[in-house]
Amino acid sequence: MLLPAIRLSFSFLLFVYSGLASANIKIELIGGPFLVSPDGDLSSFATSFDFLDGYVVVANVVEPVERKSPFLKTIVRMGRRGANGVWGWAETIVDARTMRNPWHTQPSIAFDRSGYIHIAYGMHNMPWQYSRSMHPYSVDNFIFRGEVVTDEDLGRVFFDNVTNFSGSGRAEIPGTQITYPAFFRSGNGRLWISYRHSLRPARPWKERMLSAGVSVYSEVSQTWSPVGWSFLREKSDIDNWGASTQSITTFTADEEYIPYLPRLVEDAVGGKLHVVWTWRQGGPGPDSSAPSHSVVVFDQSESPIPKADAKPITRSSSNKLPGFSVEQKFTPYKLLGSLPGGGLFAVFELIGGSRLVSYWSVDKELWSLPQPLPAGTNSLAADKQGRQIAVGRGLRIYKRDHLDAEWVLLGDLKGDRCSPQVKYSDVEDLFYIYSKSCDMKSVSLHRFTF
Repeated sequence: MLLPAIRLSFSFLLFVYSGLASANIKIELIGGPFLVSPDGDLSSFATSFDFLDGYVVVANVVEPVERKSPFLKTIVRMGRRGANGVWGWAETIVDARTMRNPWHTQPSIAFDRSGYIHIAYGMHNMPWQYSRSMHPYSVDNFIFRGEVVTDEDLGRVFFDNVTNFSGSGRAEIPGTQITYPAFFRSGNGRLWISYRHSLRPARPWKERMLSAGVSVYSEVSQTWSPVGWSFLREKSDIDNWGASTQSITTFTADEEYIPYLPRLVEDAVGGKLHVVWTWRQGGPGPDSSAPSHSVVVFDQSESPIPKADAKPITRSSSNKLPGFSVEQKFTPYKLLGSLPGGGLFAVFELIGGSRLVSYWSVDKELWSLPQPLPAGTNSLAADKQGRQIAVGRGLRIYKRDHLDAEWVLLGDLKGDRCSPQVKYSDVEDLFYIYSKSCDMKSVSLHRFTF
């Protein structure tokens, strides 16, 4: 299904900010401020931007031109710096029926290794709404590769809070009743996605077993394959029960606990997938606990298959990170990132706002005790030298050169910037920052070096 595309092109001058704490840091505004809708773009689960080969893409939810429309629009913007140093941007509407749901329908976006753009959007316990660009490095047209949802279906979801999508799912990505899709690219460019899905979609709401799903993409076959272990269904679990649907591959499966926002990192060598997440008892909600970690060893094919013969992970069988108490409650927000040499960092946000980071030692195969990030920061990344960058509100930027070093303030724009996401480009040896205005009505993209 070819999605209708609207293309708008514009460009603007590159600004270099001064007046920072360090004369050695250069921050450039490369995109925005772009308008977004706070009715559909508040959550922190989404992977909102990506970059590859000089192109940058960002996905957001915006208000419709038609003010009486009950729906929002999901759009993709793509930018590239021209030979004259000016950034040019184009945008395309991917979905014109995005529900007004500030915490769940935000899109996630990523490039694959061939330059095609993938976007998942507009879901809260719904079939996959997923599209892929028709051409690499282009937002001219997107092909819908999800499962069609009618206007009547959307009306029942929005007005009646009813999600009767009880089949096994007919999209290219496995699963159904999807929430919180997030893309992750490994160091070798392999594309992964995590999501919440229902193992028993035909059952009453409290019996549906909302679980964590993980899938990986193959550019060769242009298909998604689930990564995890088999869960056997009963006939009452699904409408189209049969030989091909009586089992499903899932990462977790727990009768009482729901996993929240798995974050993924494939190790630098390949062959191991690291996953961190938290758990919540008693149905969906704003808090979770028990930060957990799993290492999945898989083969090196285009569609990796775990080597261990095991069952899906439960709360009791999951490996808990040390130093966290059972009483501590966390927001859904979390990060997982890589350090040179195979190390990892994991960031969790306590209810109340403070963020804690733990570090994985590849030699000891153990996590450190958690330690606080610099005050007011919530996003973390590291360059190929192992230097860590922490970014917070206003675009306040801290650095430390190694794990035992003190954090040093690099700069503070003192701007109207909130909820930053920072990522490192090893090819360009610089950092990208995606952030929102503090009223949540616009987003901007910066990049910086030091």
